[in-house]
Amino acid sequence: MAGLRPHSCGHCDKLIFNAADLIFKWDKPVIRVKGVAVLEGALDGCELLKEHITSELLQEAAIFRRDGRDLLDLGVPVLDICFEPHGGNAVDITGVDINTPHSSSFWSVHAEANDPAAAFVSTRPVNRDLQQFTKLPFQPKRLIDTTQAHQGIIRLLSRTVQSSVLTGDMIYAALSYCWGQGKTQPGRTTTANVRYISFDLSTQPKTIQDAVEVTRKLGICRLWIDSLCIIQDDEDDKASQIGEMHKIYASSILTISAARAGDSDEGFLSRCWPASRAVRLRYQTPNQLAGSVVLSKYFGQNSEPIHKRAWTLQEHLLSVRLLIFSVHGLRWSCRTEKKHNGSQFVPDFARNIAEQLSKRGKIPSAQQLATGFRDWVTWHEIVAEFRRRALTFPGDRLPALAAIAAKYSEAVNGQYLAGLWEPTIHRDLLWAVYATDDEVSIRDQHAHFPTWSWASVSGTIDWGFMPHKRYPSTITLLQSDVVPANALAPFGQVSMGALH
Repeated sequence: MAGLRPHSCGHCDKLIFNAADLIFKWDKPVIRVKGVAVLEGALDGCELLKEHITSELLQEAAIFRRDGRDLLDLGVPVLDICFEPHGGNAVDITGVDINTPHSSSFWSVHAEANDPAAAFVSTRPVNRDLQQFTKLPFQPKRLIDTTQAHQGIIRLLSRTVQSSVLTGDMIYAALSYCWGQGKTQPGRTTTANVRYISFDLSTQPKTIQDAVEVTRKLGICRLWIDSLCIIQDDEDDKASQIGEMHKIYASSILTISAARAGDSDEGFLSRCWPASRAVRLRYQTPNQLAGSVVLSKYFGQNSEPIHKRAWTLQEHLLSVRLLIFSVHGLRWSCRTEKKHNGSQFVPDFARNIAEQLSKRGKIPSAQQLATGFRDWVTWHEIVAEFRRRALTFPGDRLPALAAIAAKYSEAVNGQYLAGLWEPTIHRDLLWAVYATDDEVSIRDQHAHFPTWSWASVSGTIDWGFMPHKRYPSTITLLQSDVVPANALAPFGQVSMGALH
């Protein structure tokens, strides 16, 4: 990892993962550090050990040391460094749980390619990206030209020819961001201004200005942004573009994710709060070679604004590459790399679904859907995660998930039924509302959702019980009548729906 200078000190140097002499706890290899050693390391500035000592205790320990008193009298408990093996292989460690009775943290682990530990530890700081394409899979109807952005001008380009030849000026980036609840949209594309082509960049929200700057500095000339590339007051244009959303994000060279910005006026290039420094630990290989591994503290992503917005779920899952501007700095994620820059973990469900969506063969066939118990659980996971996120307009429940539905439909030999699938209708109908103390589930009265669809109610949705494949369903779907509200968006809003 370029520029990575992991912390290492005399205290870290005593913490050796010795593959030939492992101590196990809960079936996992463990290094146990005595409480006094934890305090001494924290006082001496050890990045790893001071993470697990409160500032109050550290101040008290400093007084004890100054006065020559025994740190043992402070009664600090032991610290367990518990390694997470990969696939049952005790020496292939991918993560570390560090626990005391009062604190807990998780750190991801990788070995650098030229280190002896790399023969046994499979994760690396950055792996090569295998998703490169030589032909342009899809060109959006409109793109923003950033070549004159240094003069304060951006231009709206309209597609005239669908080309399959990939050239430098045809590749484009896409933006995933939060507009902001209840905010007006100045400077957006409408039927009145679409013919003017050019926009004054200074009139655009700060997040869009930042995205243009990042795109230019990456050497990319084209950028797709929903507020500018979709005619906002043209329902047919909106419907057709929502219908192509799965192609737009999947075909972009990368997606810029303004993860840290709560609305479009915040921007995402201002000062961030960097995460803890990486820490290097010694790693003794099974053949007794001296190597090392690097630990990077994991920071959850769910607290970032972008992961609270429903529309951005499909944007992230469908993107081949993500350049994520987060609260703790810059992260990188691609389909073949399971860690972000800094070894940040991608949530398991998101990583697995992204892999399925990227490879058609990974999506279950209609026969598998009809017979398998676990084959289709990922669709339920997507819907459950989607419904945990905020959506300004209840009528967008189906449109905001339409891109993922369109992608799944490529491999499913069956009709999409307002958020459910014909081959698994007997399972998909088992959704339930899990309203929390802070929310009350109500049935939507304004949109034309069929009552049997999870889209018809507010609140958190999940599938608590799934029948085992040994117990076949006794229901038979005789006929389904689901009519899209707009023929240009077959996976979007519906005008009516009935099952027989």
